[in-house]
Amino acid sequence: MENYAKVILYTYSKMEEMDADLKEHIRFKAFTSYDYRRSTEAIAEYIAEQVISRRTLCELKDKIQKALSSLSSEEQLLLELRYFGGLEKVVHTVRGCLRRSDEPTVREKKVCERLSLKRIWSERSYFRKQKALLEKIEKKLQSVGLSETLFWEKY
Repeated sequence: MENYAKVILYTYSKMEEMDADLKEHIRFKAFTSYDYRRSTEAIAEYIAEQVISRRTLCELKDKIQKALSSLSSEEQLLLELRYFGGLEKVVHTVRGCLRRSDEPTVREKKVCERLSLKRIWSERSYFRKQKALLEKIEKKLQSVGLSETLFWEKY
């Protein structure tokens, strides 16, 4: 039941990159369509399918953003730790904030602020919080119209 929520969360951080790649692919295909040995109609159908795929990806991303928008800072930190880059990335970010002489990025500042405000969790507490957060996110996804059945059928 919660597998689809995990799939969504693990791929969410890559959706911007996927969208940019798909957009570039569509553009490239359209500009170089004269060089293919297939019919113009077949190329046009392929490009149209890719445009629909990109629109579907954007729709999915918007639904996920809507579902995640009301999470607390602690829940956002838990997502960052588990699904959006892992602990190593967060630790590297914190070290960068503490050791660098130049100004940290906005994202780095946010992560550092969130970490400094939160107490360290025990391992057991961390996994309990992650489990509860996954259940909460699954309910939020369903509330924005992204059920497990719809996800596997459409996306």
